[in-house]
Amino acid sequence: MVLLFYTLYGFAIFFFGGWCFVWLLHIIAIINGKLKLHRKPQLPSPEVPLPGVSILKPLTGVDQNLYTNLESFFTMNYPKFELLFCIEDESDPSIMLVKKLIEKHPEIDASIFIGKHYCETLIVH
Repeated sequence: MVLLFYTLYGFAIFFFGGWCFVWLLHIIAIINGKLKLHRKPQLPSPEVPLPGVSILKPLTGVDQNLYTNLESFFTMNYPKFELLFCIEDESDPSIMLVKKLIEKHPEIDASIFIGKHYCETLIVH
């Protein structure tokens, strides 16, 4: 009977020690994650300029929020970018919206490409 008591007592100590070890690992992981993953992002130095980007926006048709969505491209906070609007058909009503936005924001480098061939060439390159 005494042997059974000491055996169960040993198992209890062993499993309690394992349980404490697992909790210690959890606490270490939380502290490590807090230190490494929750750093404030470092902004690029002003001496290194950001690269210019080209944003290709294929369009077909008009929906009720298209003007607002397209205007968000014109009002981005990025130093150097160009907008390339690719429209397959000359009779597409989205051309009028894009032209209005280009007139409204003349400081933005924006171009309209009409025709399926132009659009496919832009996407490939």
